[in-house]
Amino acid sequence: AGRIAPPHQERWPRPRRPWGPPSSPAMGCRVHHRSRRRWCLNYHRLLKELQQRRDRRRGAARQALLAQAELDRKLFEELTSEVPAQAPLGVTVPEGGGGPSPCSSPHPGLLAERKE
Repeated sequence: AGRIAPPHQERWPRPRRPWGPPSSPAMGCRVHHRSRRRWCLNYHRLLKELQQRRDRRRGAARQALLAQAELDRKLFEELTSEVPAQAPLGVTVPEGGGGPSPCSSPHPGLLAERKE
């Protein structure tokens, strides 16, 4: 197995190296352990970079979500704060709120439009 095979016995496509670190020398492997160590170090370095990128993306997404939630809350408070009811421009509201209405606080503009 040490010699190069003659061309008529050559496997094609050539078999690829299996993915993963080279086996340990204890398993009878001819690859020196240094290459296994280098493979593992490269693997862990890449893994750390990937994790850092993922965490940065997660952090940015979380910040964006928090900011959006804060904006939504402020908008909700603005919309639900007590505002005195005012008739829209160009709509006249009769005194007395426009008669009996099932709504406890009638909106004057809608009532005036309905009366027309």
